[in-house]
Formats: sequence, structure tokens, C-alpha cells
Amino acid sequence: MNNAIEQMLSRYEIGSVQKEIDALREIVQQIALRGSGFAKAFRAMRMPPPP
Repeated sequence: MNNAIEQMLSRYEIGSVQKEIDALREIVQQIALRGSGFAKAFRAMRMPPPP
């Protein structure tokens, strides 16, 4: 598994397979939200200012 994901998983208390799945879902959501934020920031930098 990716080192970054392993580090993020270490923040969770995982006692069962279901808890690990839930933790992985949360991590994927965090990654998606961060990616979305970066995309919005990039688009904002490239768009001309409003008139």
C-alpha cells in the first residue's frame, strides 16, 4: 500500500475489516476533496478577472 495512505490509516483505530474499509473510504474522500480544491484554485488563476 502507498506510504501516504498507510500514514493516513495510522490515524484511525482499526479493529475490524469493516472499520478499515470505512477508514479507506474517508481517506479517498479527503483525497478527492483536496484534488477538487486544487483544480478550482488552478482554474481561478487561469480565468480572466470579471469585467
